[in-house]
This record gives sequence, C-alpha cells and structure tokens, in this order.
Amino acid sequence: MRVPRLAFAVWLAGAAAIAVVWAACAIYDASLLIPTAASADAPSEAATPGGDAGVSDAGTDGPACTSLVARPPAKDDGFDGGDYVMALRGLRVDILADASTTAPPRGLNLDRTCTCPGPESCKIPSTPSKDRCDDSEGRDNAAAAVFTNFSALAPEAFQPAFVREEVAAGRYTVLVRLQGYNGTPNDTKVAASMYASNGLEGIQDAKDGGGPTPKFDGNDAWTIDPASTLGGDPTIGRDCRVDPQDCTANPNFSDPNAYVSDGVLVARINVPLAVTGLVSSYVVELKDAYLVGKLTPSGTGFGFVGEYTGRWGIGEMLRGLAFVRDPVSPSFLCRNNTTYQNVKKVLCGALDLVADPQQDNKNVPCNAISTALSLEMSPAQMGRVYKVPQKVSPCPQDADAGLDSCPP
Repeated sequence: MRVPRLAFAVWLAGAAAIAVVWAACAIYDASLLIPTAASADAPSEAATPGGDAGVSDAGTDGPACTSLVARPPAKDDGFDGGDYVMALRGLRVDILADASTTAPPRGLNLDRTCTCPGPESCKIPSTPSKDRCDDSEGRDNAAAAVFTNFSALAPEAFQPAFVREEVAAGRYTVLVRLQGYNGTPNDTKVAASMYASNGLEGIQDAKDGGGPTPKFDGNDAWTIDPASTLGGDPTIGRDCRVDPQDCTANPNFSDPNAYVSDGVLVARINVPLAVTGLVSSYVVELKDAYLVGKLTPSGTGFGFVGEYTGRWGIGEMLRGLAFVRDPVSPSFLCRNNTTYQNVKKVLCGALDLVADPQQDNKNVPCNAISTALSLEMSPAQMGRVYKVPQKVSPCPQDADAGLDSCPP
C-alpha cells in the first residue's frame, strides 16, 4: 500500500524520529472511558490527556489502573455543525525535560493492565528493557523511553520538538478536519479526518528548497497528499478552497463517530505516514490509535493540544529502517548493517503490547511497542491536492528489513 509522505528533518541514532496520526473505528472500548461533566456520574473536572482524573480499572488486589479517555457527552451544547481544519505545528515523542512548548507525552492504558509488578498483557521478550513498564496509572508509552535513551547517546541528532522547524519552514504538516462540529464544549458526534500535507501552498512552484512560510493565523493553506483521499491520484490539482466537498468529501483516514466532551476531542484513526527528513525517511503505522486532546477557540477556528497514542507493530518498525541512513556510514539500515542490528536489539527489548488489542491478556508474544506523541495544532485551511515522488527501498532483496522480526 502506498503511504502519504510526511517529512521531518531529523534522524535518531540512525533511526528517523517519528510523526504521525490515525483508522476509522466506530467502537470505543468502555474500559478506556471515564465520566465527564456532561455525564450523570461526572467528576468535578473534565478529563484531559495525561491528566489525573479517572476511575480504577483494577480489582481490590491489584494496582489502580486509570483510564483516561473522556466519555461521550450526554447531550450536545449546540446543533449547528461547522467545518474546521487544524494543522500540526509541534510534536514530540521523548520524555526529556527541556524548554519546548510541546509537553512530553504520557500515553494511555491501552491494554487495561498495570505491568511491573502487575501481570503482563502478553509474553515479554527474553531480554526485556526495564523502560517498557507502565507508569503508576497503567499508561503504555514504551517508545518514549526508547527515543529518550537514543537522544542521550546522540543529542546532536535528535531534537525533542523536531517537527516544529520543518512545519515552520512550510515544508510539511498533518491536517485534522472536524466536520459537523458545533463548536461548543460538547458534541456527541463529529466526523474527524486526517490528511498528510506535502507543504504550504506555493511549494509546488518553489525552487532550491525555498517557498512560503506559514503564519499560523488560520489563513495558511496547506497542500493535501492524494493518498489521504479515497479519490487518490485523480484528485491531484483540485483546490479544496474552491470546492472542499469535491476535493476531500471521502477522506481515506477518518472516524465518523468522534466526539467532543467538555472540550476534549476523542477520535480513533490509524494512518500510515512516511516521515522523511534531509537524511532519512520512515513509515509510521499505529494501530488501536486514539487522538485525544483539548480544543481551544482561536480566531474563527480551533487549536488543539493533546496526544496521539497507539500500538506500533515491530514488523512495521523494522521495515521502516530500510529508508534510514546509517549515521556512521553512507549505507542504509538494511539487515546486513551493524547499526541496524543494534537498533533492532533495542526495539525488540522494548516490546510491551500485542498489535491486535483482541489478543490482550491471551498469553501471546508481544509484537508491538506502545507509542504516544504530544501534538500542538493551529487553525488552517486546505489547499490543492499535491503529490510528491514516493521512495523505493534502497536495500537489496536479501537484506530487506521488511523480512525481519524479533526472536521469540
């Protein structure tokens, strides 16, 4: 399957740092839901991503595992639905302490289990990393520790707010579109869609890496990758500002049953994205993914601060390494590369979940790493559908990382 291209200028100890976002799923697991002020059994404050509000999922003999996804509101605050677009302007995956305006991610309790010392939800690796354990509230976010450790070894190669520079230059972003949203703190049903962008409008005609830069004032128009629409390549050249329905009426990655509760957006969208930097590129594919965060009015639109959380399958992670350049040699991270083997060892030790949530707590081997990314978004507009060339794996067939897997 061809994936949208989302570029960021960073590589991480030979593994490109990540960016992302979401697949449509209309069913929200009840064990991830907590009450909100719009519910009959609401707490005094609304739950927000990474907050402390919540209820215990554990029995009296186990640790208190807290679920952190707000319940749908009991009713709407308004009935008139609007159409709002937001563009990514900040992202981070690590948990380092720094001055970045993007807060470190915390994650969600995806497997409804508190591990270490509680029971595991899958068979852990034979040489597990201590950083793969949940926090005291059961949040799964093993990827944060992995990338934090990598950054400590190669700080010059990894910046916690890496996406900000690329977005600020107008080269790349991610767009989230909310259709049918009434613009109030509570809306029982919102259509949430995600689109990859290949740069700010005008980049199509820019030369030598130049082009316009965004102002983040709600008037920036970003291009749309055709792979983000069901229409695909035939939609190339269409201008979403002229006829938005004709341009993006059928998004490829969306949740028609998202909602807003006490100002918190909750959506489930899995989207494969190609993360491309000046040195490397990478494909990120999260499953069982949640987009959860606070919506804030900004001009005629909305801003967003929250997290995107899900399960990153080890097969997809290893396959993506084929597009990453080795920081100590001119080669790529193919299976016959020493750096690849070292990166693989770290990733395999961090496995803490199964990629399929239906296999949780069934004593099957762990084959995914929990991942959480902090996101900041600003009001924006959708521009023309614009395609960029797709990359082909540079690895020889017998050394393609896509054929690799972790040992049992």
